[in-house]
Amino acid sequence: MSKIEGRIRQSARMRNVVVSHHASGRIAKRNRLVKDIAGGAEAGEVTGDHANYHAGPALLMRQRDGNGGTIHVVSRIEPGPIKSDTARRHRRIAG
Repeated sequence: MSKIEGRIRQSARMRNVVVSHHASGRIAKRNRLVKDIAGGAEAGEVTGDHANYHAGPALLMRQRDGNGGTIHVVSRIEPGPIKSDTARRHRRIAG
């Protein structure tokens, strides 16, 4: 487990999470719940660990929402709580 992943999972366990203004609109529009995003971080699968992300160290995680659906969440570390920048439902593209 990377240092970034450990900090994000610990902050999520403690519910020390802030949702950016940008993300709050997207989350509401997509009918996501902040509690699903914070709660899913403990069991989520890391699909990208971006230590040098321009807005601060970040993780891309595949998580489950309250209905068992798959969502992708970008969480980043700022001084203080972690910040969720976006959450979107996974869509399969027929081939």
